[in-house]
This record gives sequence, C-alpha cells and structure tokens, in this order.
Amino acid sequence: MPAYPPEPSRLERTLPRLRSLVEDAGCKVALTTAFLLEMAQAIFELAPELKALSWLSVNEASDPIDPSQIVAIAPDQTCFIQYTSGSTGTPKGVVLTHQNLMTNERQIQQAMQMSSTSHVVSWLPTYHDMGLIGMLFQPMFVGSSCTFMSPLTFLQKPIRWLRAISKYQAYSSGAPNFGYDLCVRRVKPAELAGLDLSCWEVAYCGAERVRTGTLRRFLEKFAAVGFKASSFTPVYGLAEGSLLVSGRRGPIQIENIDKHSLENEQRAVVTAPSADCLEFVGCGAEVDGETIRVVEPQHRTVLPDGQIGEVWVQGPNVAKGYWNKPELSERALRTQLSDGSGAFMRTGDLGYLRGGELFIVGRLKDIVIIRGRNYFPDDLENAVESAHRALRPGCSAVFAVDRADAEHLVVVAELERRRLISDEPPDPRRIDPTPHLNDPGDPPIDPEEVAMAIQQKISETFQLRADHIWLLRAGTISKTSSGKIQRHLCRRDFESAQMVTVYQLKVGR
Repeated sequence: MPAYPPEPSRLERTLPRLRSLVEDAGCKVALTTAFLLEMAQAIFELAPELKALSWLSVNEASDPIDPSQIVAIAPDQTCFIQYTSGSTGTPKGVVLTHQNLMTNERQIQQAMQMSSTSHVVSWLPTYHDMGLIGMLFQPMFVGSSCTFMSPLTFLQKPIRWLRAISKYQAYSSGAPNFGYDLCVRRVKPAELAGLDLSCWEVAYCGAERVRTGTLRRFLEKFAAVGFKASSFTPVYGLAEGSLLVSGRRGPIQIENIDKHSLENEQRAVVTAPSADCLEFVGCGAEVDGETIRVVEPQHRTVLPDGQIGEVWVQGPNVAKGYWNKPELSERALRTQLSDGSGAFMRTGDLGYLRGGELFIVGRLKDIVIIRGRNYFPDDLENAVESAHRALRPGCSAVFAVDRADAEHLVVVAELERRRLISDEPPDPRRIDPTPHLNDPGDPPIDPEEVAMAIQQKISETFQLRADHIWLLRAGTISKTSSGKIQRHLCRRDFESAQMVTVYQLKVGR
C-alpha cells in the first residue's frame, strides 16, 4: 500500500489520513527509509497504533532471499492496494491485480509509443499512481531508464525539472496542470540559457483538469528553447483504472463549447471562440483493449456524441474491487447498462465523446446548481483565479451550500504569500516551508480589492453572484496527496468556520 509520510508542520491535516489507511488496510509492516523512520518516532505518541507496526528500513542490509522461497504469482492475485485521492470523499482502497498492472503498462507503452530508448524524467511522488505506475513502473516495463528528483526540489525551483529534461534528453515527462503553470510563473528568462527541450516528445498533463490557458502560456514561453506544441499529451485516468484510461500521442484537440447549451441542456455544442463559450481539452481516445462509454447514470443508457454524462469504463485494467467493500465494488466497478450488457466502472466524472476523443468537464458530485442551471466548478474556479494576480493558481474552490431561502454560491481562494494591507497578526499555527513565490518589490495585497475582482469576474463570465467570498492564507485549502482540491472538505470547513481566512465578503443576508 503506497502512502506518503505525514508532514511535521501539518500533522493535523496529514496524520489522520495515514492512520485511517493503516487501519483500513490492516497493515502489519511499514517499509520506509532510515530518515523517515527516525522522524516517525516523533509521531508515535500521537498515533500509538503506528508504533505497533513492524518498521523496516530499506537502508539496512538484509539477508539474501532463498530462491526456494519464491513462489509463482497468478495474474488475478492482488499486487497492491492503491488508495484513492479522496477528492470527493473518504479515500478507498483500490485492489489492483498483477494482470491489472501489466495490462495498463502495456496500454501506456502503446499509447505513448514508449521503447527501451525512451528515457523518463520525473519529480512526481511515487506514492501517487501517476508517479508510481506512469513514471517508475513504465520505464521498468519497457526496459528504459528514469531520472528522479524530489517533489520539493521541483517546487523550490521549477527550472530544475526542465534542466533535467534537457540534460538527460528525456523522451517522456509530465505533471499535473499546476506543474506547467508553476514553470510559467517562476522560471525567469535568464534561466532559459542553455536549455534544450526539443528531445521532449511526450509531455503528460493529467491528474487534474487540463487548462488551455496554461498550455498556451507554457508553449509561448518555452517554444524558443525547443518545446513543441505536438508534445503536449493530455491524459485521463484514475486509481480504479490502474492509471491510464485515455490518452494518445498527437496534436491536442481543443473545443469551444457554448455555455448556454452546456448549462441548460447538458450538450457540448461547438461554437466560435467568444466570451460566451468555454474551452475543453481532449484527453485522448480509449486505450487498447478498453471500452469507454458516456452514460446517462439514472437510466444507464449510452449517450450520443456531444451529450454530457458520466464516463463509464470497461477493460482488463479496471480494478478487482475496493478493499473490504464488496457492495461498493459491485455498484461502482461492475455496473451494467440498461440492456444488461457489460460490467462497467463508474468513474464519477462527467464528460462527452466526439469522434472517439474523450473530453472531461467535471465531477458528478461537484456540480453547482443555481436557479436550475448547472455549472461545473472547474470553470468557475478558473474564472476566479484569473480575476486578480494575487490569487494562487490551483488553490480555489467553488461550491454551493443549502440555506433556507436558496442555494448560496461560495468562493474560497488562497492569496499569494505577500504582505497584506491589514493589521491582522500572522497566524501562529502556520509553519510553512514552501518558499516565498513573489518578488520582494511586489505591492501589498488589498484583500477587499481581490474579493471585488472575483465578484466582478464571476458576474461578467457567468452572470452569477457569489454570496460568500473567503480569502485564505496560502497553503491552507484542503487538497489530496496529488494536489486536487477537496471541495467536500472545503464545504465542511466553510460551514463549520474552520478555514484560516484573511478576509470575508458576504453579500445580502
């Protein structure tokens, strides 16, 4: 069971997840490094059940394995348990078999045209499926090599990732959308000297919504050092599909979709670029041996091209089940269509197909419904983050809460780490090792100005009014281990007033 260690400065957020995973999986042994084992001693008082595990360090020498003790493994036997990120609920243990894993590695190899000469560079953590299965297991599977760096090494100086790609002539590397955005914002023009990204043929972008604006800005900034638009490879996947569900090499597909048809009719009608459209990026086609359908979930009927519904997947890469959850496994991983065909995995994601290309538009559980119209929070959050330069990209959440009179629209968003125009003292609970992201000469932030800019942007783009806008201290919004916003936790924290805010704007009652 891959798991990330709790952060000492954020134990109140990161330790509960590890404790719940260990309890749910029934772990007996913890395999870690000598450094982390030493650090773990400090948390045993807070979590005595962790101390009860048998702790082993990979740094210590071990006796050689007796070949007679090695047993044959059947394809349908469990390989490991991969816990979901928990972006829409409590993390669940996804049971992957050896066949699931080997099938998906073959699918990745074929879709991305990997070979024994396809060197990989990665900073992605290996406790997450994209870093583990896509960046560590894939080069092992095809017989190539990989250069790793720590996630913190990248976050401190994003140029290090690009320099590693250039130095080691990487064929493949990737990141969630925020990784590309961080390079755009943090890499200085002087740092481009000597960089050569012409070797980079497969630039994965997945794990979160792919933003067209980010891709354009990245290409604009790094085309001069050899980066090619054809290298962008948006992908879609999830733990229950092992990793990859859709993706392919080739030119990316971007569609401008009419907002009225999207919000009122659940149809993706292509239109000319304008203020009344939204952009969606294609995440490739189904991989070899797999079937993708877009389904109306209530009636379990397959929808035609361009109609938005829940994405259902069938194939040998789909997980065996959820750990100790047989009823959920049947309901979520082996659902039949209305005609009785198939045993499909319900992804919980909303999307549409067009000519075999899959477009993801949001999460089924996260749809915001205001006055009978449907809004996808990703689009609202994208508008919010573009409203003011003091807002942190990828660090906002938009959701609705029930009130006696109606649904109220709530926006919570993190501010950059800069001095505020405020007499409020710093939060003594916050110890954040993440470096300052702004130049010392940047002007201080006026939170009221930022909140009003958010309100204006939402009004202009969606003809909506936010009833509550809360601006948060940097690094405090709830996220999964892979960096996805946990909107359900944000809603809970909002309703219980548990968020570390620097400004609150309330409109009306």
